[in-house]
Amino acid sequence: MLSRRFFLKAAISLSSAAYASSLLACDISTLKKNLAKIFDSSSSTAKRLDFVSVAEESKNSKYKKGDKCGACSFFNDKKGEGDFAPCSFASNRFVPSCGWCKQYKKDPKKGA
Repeated sequence: MLSRRFFLKAAISLSSAAYASSLLACDISTLKKNLAKIFDSSSSTAKRLDFVSVAEESKNSKYKKGDKCGACSFFNDKKGEGDFAPCSFASNRFVPSCGWCKQYKKDPKKGA
């Protein structure tokens, strides 16, 4: 015989699964809509710029610890969405704030 505890656990699990799937569907549709805006880190432009999506992974000698797109003057965070914003060197495509390229120029107005 099935207990009330079993039914309670099943109800919670099913409602959680339904909620999670609706969140994933929302994120996927947003991702599809914005995918064309994201800078391709494997493109020829990215290679010329020595662009990396995570600044700490840079092997370029110009990179200094703490440098990242989010603190760069070319990172247009006013037009950004989340942790991504357009960069003029990336053809105004969206780059992550934690990225880095050799055109990095520290913006004194940005604290990071």
